[in-house]
Amino acid sequence: MDDVEHSIARAFEAAVQNLQEDDLGAFEQTYSDLGSQLGVMLARCMRRRNATSSFQSRLPDELWSAILEDEALMLSDYIHFSHVCHSWRRLSLLSPRLWRAVDFTTCRRTKCSCQACLDAETSLLDLQFARLEALLPRSGGLHLDLRLKCPKNDRVISNDFIRRLADALHPHTHRIARIQAGFDDRQRLCTFICSLESLPVLRYLSAATADGSVVLDDGASIPISRQRMPMLEHLNLSLWCFDYRVIPISIPEPMPSVQKVSYAFTEEEDLLRLLRSFPRLQSLALTPIDPNFPLWGSNTNITSEIRKRAESVEDVTLADVSSEEDHGVLFRLLHRRDMEAFTVRFTGTPPQTGSLASLSDLTDSDGVELVVNCIGGWGVSITAHTGKRRRDSTFHCYRLNVPTSRAEALKTVFSSIWEYLPLSSVDTLVVDAETWAALPPSPPSSASRTTELRVLLGDTEQYPFPWTGPDPARFPALTRMVVESRHSYPDVTAESLVQFIRTLGAEVNELEVLVGEGVVLVGDEAALRGMCRISRDTVNQIFITAA
Repeated sequence: MDDVEHSIARAFEAAVQNLQEDDLGAFEQTYSDLGSQLGVMLARCMRRRNATSSFQSRLPDELWSAILEDEALMLSDYIHFSHVCHSWRRLSLLSPRLWRAVDFTTCRRTKCSCQACLDAETSLLDLQFARLEALLPRSGGLHLDLRLKCPKNDRVISNDFIRRLADALHPHTHRIARIQAGFDDRQRLCTFICSLESLPVLRYLSAATADGSVVLDDGASIPISRQRMPMLEHLNLSLWCFDYRVIPISIPEPMPSVQKVSYAFTEEEDLLRLLRSFPRLQSLALTPIDPNFPLWGSNTNITSEIRKRAESVEDVTLADVSSEEDHGVLFRLLHRRDMEAFTVRFTGTPPQTGSLASLSDLTDSDGVELVVNCIGGWGVSITAHTGKRRRDSTFHCYRLNVPTSRAEALKTVFSSIWEYLPLSSVDTLVVDAETWAALPPSPPSSASRTTELRVLLGDTEQYPFPWTGPDPARFPALTRMVVESRHSYPDVTAESLVQFIRTLGAEVNELEVLVGEGVVLVGDEAALRGMCRISRDTVNQIFITAA
């Protein structure tokens, strides 16, 4: 046994000796490689440590999801977020709400017609389709907001392109809730909408084209029907006229689900057909396109039916109605003086005598607020509303149609306002420097009931505060004054504000003054504090007292 043990021991030692001699070189080589890669390995470990211990990783996923769902962010932002790191990519891909809005835009990079440029455009279009097919599934089963913009490009936007686009959207049409489609060719826009199958959850459809010269044939109409779009609520066809007929059969079945329509019309029959197709309209925005208004009303049956069918409309917007006669025609058809809630807006239209008559609806109401502000170089916004009866009249005029100076134009426009809605009927008045100068020099009556005045500060260099001009209107019932700003932190001296308040002629002993965000009052406010009621918290936060 001793001899056997010695033999085994000698054999084991020999095997170990041989193993060390054979593998020593390989071991040394491995050790050298490990030393050379040590820096790379350490850097990789540090990156992993930083990724798992950073501020971003310490925030719960729910907070990051809430941050990423901010309405100001767009699809391109979400794509960029998903490329920041593995953690953000995982989070973005697990958040289907981020991918509900899908954009598809084609653009023409060059007008060159060579084959190389055409191939480049085709390649970009292929990338857009690949992007669309990758993004659509990320929203899971949520409703989609689809935005398409296809400017005129005959080399790319063809019938084959429309079929390809429809095929890409086909698996998801059952969950498209919004469509904003803009083509520069009417025929292709209609072809695209027709290529989509039933849209059971579609609630908003906006179809627009910039090409106003194409004459539609009988087959070029958008198939808007109760069967294809049973949940449609908002329809925007404001840029050109559509034919609501299902060609060549008959007028489609009325769609009671539609409550809001923007529409461009030409004839009186267009408006009647619109009201017949959507019997439960609540909001209607109209843009006339070369209408022959003098002939309107010649057919009393059409006029009476329009007025009857428009009784449910509570919100009316009239855009680009330029003449007094046109105002009167539409206003008589749609205005409802006896309705508890009614809103009328005039956009891109100078206030006319007929439309200003809607302001008289508010004279006997409580809580009337009148907002008169200048917008842009030659624009004015006039809004009068009351919350109790829910009546609202708004005028957005971007070209004051008066061949005089801007100041005289404002006075001319506002002089008509006071005839229908005098200051004695206004509880809250909102003005800026230019509209302040256009106020009447004195109140129409001694019973002025304005209790709140909101002053909007703008360009302090062009219109320094306090404002000058004719004798300002006096407000004996004023109890509250708010100073606000459209820009960042315009300085107003305390002495200027005191001077302005004194010119109002109000009993300032009980006047409350509030300086809103964006306004810095500079100087000693002791006189203002002695005249008015100002809370200490507000003063400490906003006022800067001179040393």
